[in-house]
Amino acid sequence: MFAIRPVVANATTRSVGCQHRNYATLKEIQLRLKSVRSIAKITKSMKMIASTKMTRAQKTMEIARTFGSTQTALFTNADTKPTEEGTTLIITVSSDRGLCGGIHSSVSKASRKHVQEKPNSQVVVLGDKAKAQLSRTIRNNIRLSFNQIGKATPTYTEACAIADTILNEKIEFDQAIIVYNYFKSVISYEADTIPVFSESTFSKSGILFIFMRRHEAK
Repeated sequence: MFAIRPVVANATTRSVGCQHRNYATLKEIQLRLKSVRSIAKITKSMKMIASTKMTRAQKTMEIARTFGSTQTALFTNADTKPTEEGTTLIITVSSDRGLCGGIHSSVSKASRKHVQEKPNSQVVVLGDKAKAQLSRTIRNNIRLSFNQIGKATPTYTEACAIADTILNEKIEFDQAIIVYNYFKSVISYEADTIPVFSESTFSKSGILFIFMRRHEAK
């Protein structure tokens, strides 16, 4: 019996030692706190940079909206209307990269809905994200796709290059719709469309447009 007691005592000592090894030492805790503070500083810097970029992008967007509203007002005042049996071109605006899946899926969903309403519609996609999503269901409707666009502030020259490429590819259409995300706030947006008409359709506009053309001729 006396020979067994030292063995039990040694076993108890080893188990206590194993329990102590599971706890972090003071030095390890200090290192972890230091890394947490470093990550917090990096995150704060990233937040400040993102906020600055967001403010700059919003200012640019407000300027660009002026051109979009002017174009829409032109078609509205000229009483331009789409032809019932005319061909429709759908231009989907997205981006090449980004983790905001809802932004890309919303324009893709809206584009698919328009194609379902008019199965013969042709699609031009801006951005690899929307292209990957639309290729799963309406691959045969996609005529053109663009990438590496919108990395910097969008310019008129860039828009002209896209339009010229569409025209050079002999894509015929009577009316087109640009599907994009309408910005409401930082956390709120919705898929919207901007109407665009071909030259032949625009020339068939209402009485007001005819009056404007005669006035310019004089």
